[in-house]
Amino acid sequence: MTAEQAVSGALVCCEHRNKKSLFKAKEVRKKLKSAKRLCEECERAAKNGIAPQPSEEVFICVSCGYLTCPAHAKKHWEAARTGEKHPLILGLDNCVIR
Repeated sequence: MTAEQAVSGALVCCEHRNKKSLFKAKEVRKKLKSAKRLCEECERAAKNGIAPQPSEEVFICVSCGYLTCPAHAKKHWEAARTGEKHPLILGLDNCVIR
């Protein structure tokens, strides 16, 4: 997906394209270099004795590098932070941005 795309004949720009500090390259790069490809919330639940929901897909938050599965992505997006939103995640298997 590109930042600009034609929709119904009109040119539309992604609202997140120019937001400063939205993409935390250092944190994302660090997570991508590690071999770990597990949802951090599922991993935390497993440590507490709760069986994680199996998921083939793993996404990374481009704002903080958090690894998440589809079941926990919305929870991460809605998490209370210091006024920062984390609107974009990248699929590690297919490089799809959501």
